[in-house]
Amino acid sequence: MLQNFSNPWLASSVLSALMLSCFMPAAAQAVPTVRVGNEIKRTGGTVVSLENGDIACHLLLKDEQGVAFKEMGDFEICSQKPSLVGKRVMLSYSLSKVMSDECQGDPNCKKFRSVALVTMAKPVEEKSESRPATANNAASNSSGSHRCGQSAVKQAERLLRFHALPDQPRQVDVAGNARALGTIKRPAGGAMFDVLEVDGAIYKSRYRLRMIYGQIPGECVLVGQEILEITNL
Repeated sequence: MLQNFSNPWLASSVLSALMLSCFMPAAAQAVPTVRVGNEIKRTGGTVVSLENGDIACHLLLKDEQGVAFKEMGDFEICSQKPSLVGKRVMLSYSLSKVMSDECQGDPNCKKFRSVALVTMAKPVEEKSESRPATANNAASNSSGSHRCGQSAVKQAERLLRFHALPDQPRQVDVAGNARALGTIKRPAGGAMFDVLEVDGAIYKSRYRLRMIYGQIPGECVLVGQEILEITNL
C-alpha cells in the first residue's frame, strides 16, 4: 500500500498512524453513550468541577479520551458528600422540566423546557456486591429488592412533579420503596428491560408509576417511564 505514496515521509507517517491505531485500547476509541429523548449522552466520565446554578447543578467532566463535556444535574449532586470532584462516575439521566433560559432566574416565571438531566452520578469504585443482572434474577440482591429501587423512587417523584401543573397548589408524595414487577422485552433486539413500580399521590389523587431500566450490571439506566392515575373514570 505504501508504494502509492511518492513522498517517503508521508508514507512513514501513515504507517505510524495505522500502527498506533491498532494498539490503542478499545475503550479509548469508543465512549459508551445512551439516548435520552432526542439527545445522545455519555454514560460516564471523570468529574472536573461542580457548580450550583439557578436551575441545576452544572457538571464539567472528561471522558475516557480526555474530551471535556458539560451536563446539568440535580442540585443534590453538587452537594453530595464526599465530593465527586476528581472521581470517575457513571451517569444516569432522565428527561426533566427546568426553568426556561428566558426566565433569567425569575422564580415567578412559568416558562419551562425539557432537558436530559443527570439524576445520579455514582463513583465507579462503589460497585454493588449484588449478583450480576440476568434474565432470571432481574438484577435483584439477596433480600429480593431491586438494586435500582432507590433510583426508581427518585425518578418517580420527578415524574409526578412533572405531571402536576407548575402553578397548581399540590402536595406530591411517593412511596419510599419500589416493587420489582419483572421484565418486558426490549423493542429492538432480544434483550429484556426491568420494570419497577412506585405508588404516588398528588393531593387526593393516587397514581401508579412504573420505571423501566436497562439490564446493565452495576448501573441504573432509565430507558422508559409510565404514569397512570388510579381512578374510576
